[in-house]
Amino acid sequence: MLTSSCRGVLKLTPECVEQIETLIEKFQNGEAGQFSAKYDELQQVRLDYSVEHSNIGIFLWCPMTRFGIAIRCPVHGMPLSRSRWVYKDSDTPRIIYGLTMNSLLVQRYYYCGGGERKSKHKILSTDPDIMRQLTVNQMSTANFKLRHKCGWTLDLTNFIFTQISHGCTFLDIAEQVERLRLESWGNKFDALSLKELGSYSYENVSHSFRKEFEQSDYLKVPSRDIIETIFLETFGERKQFYEHFMDDLTATSISMDHTFKVSKNIGVVRCVDQKWTQQYSGLFIVLNEQGLVLTWSFTATEKFGEISHLLSSLRDRMSNKGRIVRQAYLDNCCKWSKCLEEVFGPGLDVKLDIFHGLQRITRTIPKRHKKSSACSADLKFVVRDRDDQGAIRTRNTPNQSVIEENMSIFVSKWSNNGNDSSPWTADTDKEVSNLLVSQDEIIIYYYYLQCFSVCKRY
Repeated sequence: MLTSSCRGVLKLTPECVEQIETLIEKFQNGEAGQFSAKYDELQQVRLDYSVEHSNIGIFLWCPMTRFGIAIRCPVHGMPLSRSRWVYKDSDTPRIIYGLTMNSLLVQRYYYCGGGERKSKHKILSTDPDIMRQLTVNQMSTANFKLRHKCGWTLDLTNFIFTQISHGCTFLDIAEQVERLRLESWGNKFDALSLKELGSYSYENVSHSFRKEFEQSDYLKVPSRDIIETIFLETFGERKQFYEHFMDDLTATSISMDHTFKVSKNIGVVRCVDQKWTQQYSGLFIVLNEQGLVLTWSFTATEKFGEISHLLSSLRDRMSNKGRIVRQAYLDNCCKWSKCLEEVFGPGLDVKLDIFHGLQRITRTIPKRHKKSSACSADLKFVVRDRDDQGAIRTRNTPNQSVIEENMSIFVSKWSNNGNDSSPWTADTDKEVSNLLVSQDEIIIYYYYLQCFSVCKRY
């Protein structure tokens, strides 16, 4: 159990301390091997104790005992000796945030007797200078990242990055983790009296036990701020890898666009009047045929001059890899066509991409019209093969003649032709005509659009 002192500092109960000491005894008596498993493996030794039907794990960390190795003092170079464990009195275990449960990190002090005055100094077994002396395999058994006040498991980290890639906010992720945590604890209720708890659901568990979880530093769900910290610190560690990966990518066709959602969250609070000031207008992104990011930059405006150096650098990168960019797809194709040809050469084929092409039509359809949704839904199939009419795209974009025929069918079906019940407007007619001025200007893209981020919705 966990209790709170008069000063609000949470401590382990005597029962919990006793169980930790039992685990330490086993660990020191030659059973260290069973403590080497990663968090999510069954061999992992866990300590489950009840706090309103919840549980928490225990992770012991002493690499000298676990691996039978000598570790030297990073200051004096002398062999360290083992000292006391960190779990009681003034020293409390470090909290490790996990996906479905938290764990307590019970580590150990190492002592060094070196120095001119022979005065011993202590160092924790998780100190970075200690961890750097371990092999990669030894390090992998510590399946967590540790910071000053807390740590987190790699499964939580991976979950956060997966959700971020799907467009979730930090607050969304915190709420998802809370739900997973409560549902995980709810699955353990089978061993308890369900007659007392009633039928299990996320709602009744959340209502009954959230207060207990929020009051405990050891049981609480990682907050939005902690989720953000985990993401930013991990991204910083992986940044170099991401940059190397991006630099290795190649392309003969590119798609580019400004997005404005991300940039709205980047700014500063002015000291003078405490007013939020946005730093950038948008984020400019360039993708290859597979929808992978080739390069990007924050911009203050949508002017070509701001990103010309970025595209020139991309051109040189591709040239060094023996690739020539031959097609470019973007929204303002007519406005930027000559500028792009100056960067990539006069042979560059500049066209409007499918996403923005169809978007120009849908914007002209009145949203309040009762047939607006049906008309917009039919439009996306204009750039689909006749055998690819499902909710998820399964085939390549068809050739030009098929798209032209599909567009003709769409126009015949939805153009009003004097029918007031159609959502078709004069602006709709104009935008369709603009896309069909000539065969050279019709929107065509011959790659796997289901893998092309800008065009996923079509």
